[in-house]
Amino acid sequence: RHIVVGFSGTNSNAKLLPLSMEVVESPDENIRRTNQTQDARLKNDKFVAQDVSIITLRDGVSIIEAVVEKIRSINLISIATPPLQALLDVGARLAGQDLRTIARRIGNGLGKNVVYFHDDVWKRYEVSKQLDEPFRHGGGDVKDFVIFDEARCRGADMRLPKTAVGLLLLGPDMTRDKLVQATGRFRSLEKGQRLLP
Repeated sequence: RHIVVGFSGTNSNAKLLPLSMEVVESPDENIRRTNQTQDARLKNDKFVAQDVSIITLRDGVSIIEAVVEKIRSINLISIATPPLQALLDVGARLAGQDLRTIARRIGNGLGKNVVYFHDDVWKRYEVSKQLDEPFRHGGGDVKDFVIFDEARCRGADMRLPKTAVGLLLLGPDMTRDKLVQATGRFRSLEKGQRLLP
C-alpha cells in the first residue's frame, strides 16, 4: 500500500479519484473546514461582489482590449474604493494570448507596473521604463497590478495588500474547485480584500 499526501484546499475532486484510491480526512480541524470556509466567503457579498460584471466582445475588439477596457472602467468608477490590483483568469479567457502584451496594455492603460508570469518566471513590466524585467519579490505586499493566468490561479502565492481588489475572469464549464482555488490567491478576504466576478 502506497500513501500519497496532498492538499489542494478543497475536496471537490475526491469523487473523481480512481476506485483504488481513498481519501482520508485530515485530523487538522482547520483543513477539514476549508470547504465550508471558502463557500461562505464566496457567498458573502462583503468579500465577493454578487453582481457579475460582463465583458462584451464587440466586432473588431480583441479579448485583450475588452479586458483592459473593463479594468479601466472599473477603476474610473471606483473612486471611493481601492482600484483593481489583480486580474485572475480562472476561466482561461486569455488562454493562448501573450501575457507580456496583456501586461503592457494594462500597465500603459492604468499607468501602473504589472507583475505577470512569462517564459517560466514571474516578470514585472515597469511602465516608466517600458521594460520587462524578472520580478524579485522581496517580501511584503506587492503594490503592482498582478495578472494570475489560469495556471497561476492555483497555488501561486503573491502577497497582496489587505485592501486589494481583484477581477475574476470566469468561463464556461468552470468547476467549483477552480473558482475556490482562484479566490484562494486573495488570502485576506476577511480583512478587507474583495473580488469582482
